[in-house]
Amino acid sequence: MNHGKNGEHQGLHSALIRRMSGVIIAGGSLANLVMFAASQPGSVPLLVRYHPVVLALLFITPIVGGAAALLGISDTRRQATVAVLDRLWTTSVVATLVCYLWLLVFPASSSDTSTGYALVALLTSYWMCATALSSVALPMWGRLVFMAVVTLLLLTLPVRYGLVYDSSEVVTVLYTMCFNLPLLLGISWVYAQADELDDTSADFREAQLALADEEAENTALRRSNEFIHDHVLSVLTAISQHHQNSPVLQKAARDATLVIHSSESSGPRTIDDIVYSLSEKFPQVQVQVDGDTPAFHFGAAGDALVGAAIEAIRNARRHGRQDGGEPEISVQISTQGPTVILTVQDNGKGFSQAQVAEAGRFGVDQGIRARMEEVGGSASIISAPGRGTRVTLTWSGPLTPVTEQTLLEASSNRWLSGIRHSLDTPFAPVLVAVLFIAYAAIITLNIPGFTSLAPSLVALILYAVSSAGLLFRRWPQGRITTWAALLMVAIAGGANYLALLSVPGTPDAARLTWSLGLTTLIACGLLVRGRPAFAWALLGVLFATTSLWALRVSLPMQTAFALVAGQVVTLLFWNLIVGRSAATVRDLTLMDQAWVHMHADQVISAGVRRKMDEVLAQMRVVALPILEPVASGLPLTPQQSLAARLLEAELRDGIRAASFTGTPIAAAARSARERGIEVVLLDEGIATSPPSAIPQSFEKKAVQVLEASARGRVVVRLLPPGSPTVGTIHSEGVLTTVPHAVEA
Repeated sequence: MNHGKNGEHQGLHSALIRRMSGVIIAGGSLANLVMFAASQPGSVPLLVRYHPVVLALLFITPIVGGAAALLGISDTRRQATVAVLDRLWTTSVVATLVCYLWLLVFPASSSDTSTGYALVALLTSYWMCATALSSVALPMWGRLVFMAVVTLLLLTLPVRYGLVYDSSEVVTVLYTMCFNLPLLLGISWVYAQADELDDTSADFREAQLALADEEAENTALRRSNEFIHDHVLSVLTAISQHHQNSPVLQKAARDATLVIHSSESSGPRTIDDIVYSLSEKFPQVQVQVDGDTPAFHFGAAGDALVGAAIEAIRNARRHGRQDGGEPEISVQISTQGPTVILTVQDNGKGFSQAQVAEAGRFGVDQGIRARMEEVGGSASIISAPGRGTRVTLTWSGPLTPVTEQTLLEASSNRWLSGIRHSLDTPFAPVLVAVLFIAYAAIITLNIPGFTSLAPSLVALILYAVSSAGLLFRRWPQGRITTWAALLMVAIAGGANYLALLSVPGTPDAARLTWSLGLTTLIACGLLVRGRPAFAWALLGVLFATTSLWALRVSLPMQTAFALVAGQVVTLLFWNLIVGRSAATVRDLTLMDQAWVHMHADQVISAGVRRKMDEVLAQMRVVALPILEPVASGLPLTPQQSLAARLLEAELRDGIRAASFTGTPIAAAARSARERGIEVVLLDEGIATSPPSAIPQSFEKKAVQVLEASARGRVVVRLLPPGSPTVGTIHSEGVLTTVPHAVEA
């Protein structure tokens, strides 16, 4: 369920990615507290004296919220529980932001400058966590307003605490903003992608379900036609050919009677089930299985394989006779990995495939080919006069239940590709330009503290070159090449060392190490461009060059560790966002597709059941009075024989010419058949779709011809839409063409 375009979506993707953000932010909040306590151990006892409850909430609430978000990620099936967890963690986010703003707006009144400086340092360092939290709780415009307000409050905080104000405070705020602005926009972009993915998934579900409704109608029509063709028409055809006393016909009539009295049973689920079904239906046909029989999960494909094989065997017995004898028929089943191949071979008289294709026989087109295509399989029919017939049915499916692995990989790749191409958007260069302006301002404000300005200026130029490589080169699939990534690691690492050459070994040296943040941003760019290994390699180079600088200016090594620790947290955050979000998309795609397929199957199954119930009810009324006497071996009366012939013709009409059902043409055709006229109704305008209305001009002419016919054969053919004429009527050697009605 979605609620708009401003980050307020509640779809699966956006909800889970926001929960994942809550977990990561909670970890970042805890890491921030640990690093602050390690870097300023004497400040923590002082801070506890002022606003202890608010300070506690500043760190406890995001951790509680992160735990709730983690539980929400791990248990997505119990919707009521997840809803409570979502409320808990979103409430914790709001509470954390309120606590943060409270400390910024209402500073503690204290004459202890050490406590004031410590609190200013804490609130500035916590700004990154607050920025990430604002992206969860606020729409886009609210996030930008929050950042602007916090920036102003932090810039004026030392004055409101009564502290000595100098340029170093401005530098610290600008430096932190250079991290927080990309963080805010990056998280917002990730959320926007998740929202867009939710919209796309919703559109996909809607389209799939609409297709399922349409497929349900078509499938139900095919299944009902197959049922009539397989169980009723075959018996009625034999009756019209005066084979009532045949034991085979009596058995077929009994089988049809039992099926009409019962409902559909579950189809075969294994290869052994297929063998049993065919052997039970045709005991004289040898069914052979080559090799092992893996545990396939056929589903509807089992019905299709058996139904198509039965139709092939029945066609061979009906049409393949030579010299009065039945042909030899064999069935062979083999497997090749996930593929099942079922072959029906006979040595009968064969047929011309061109003639059969032109005639459009239901048994071949619908009974075999359409059955297999409906379940994603295929049917190959090879025959020639005098050479027998070979029907090959092929279906590929899983040896285990469907996992949609290909679909998951595609969705994950799509997500990662979208992240990589985020640097190709027009907004990315604008953001980078703003950041470089901010860094230029930081360098300018720090000029008095530098030993030399030239190394910093050269380093800034090198960083610009690296950024240009990330932004302005269109890399294949958004992924930077290995040699380019390696070059950027070398350039950015060298730029960091150059910039540090300007920094003296003084106690306040940390505020002059602007290059560490820009190096980390380059590493994040490598991460986004699909090179996480090189991103972490650059962070390793950053630590090495920073350590060399610390040794050069005689600073303790823990200084290098402390300076790089924050950069590690930043890159780790983005690594989790990029990597884990792709895994989350995979999981969500699986859930979404499973639901769509399940619901679509339910729609199709329900449609088929409804249609089959209607057909069975109809057959109980019109077919059982004819089939039951034949099944019992009783001779049919002339009236029953006529009824059998008329029913056979009308059932064929329902398959070949559904548009005529219930029309005056159908009534006129029945009357003509009762007079002994052979009537063939053909509708070439439909295959499996619901029938369309018949033009009145064609209907009127067809009825006139049928009523006027006294002997012979009448063929009424309705042509597809878009044909030059509506249709043709052939009677007693005369072909009548019915044109389209001319609009006034």
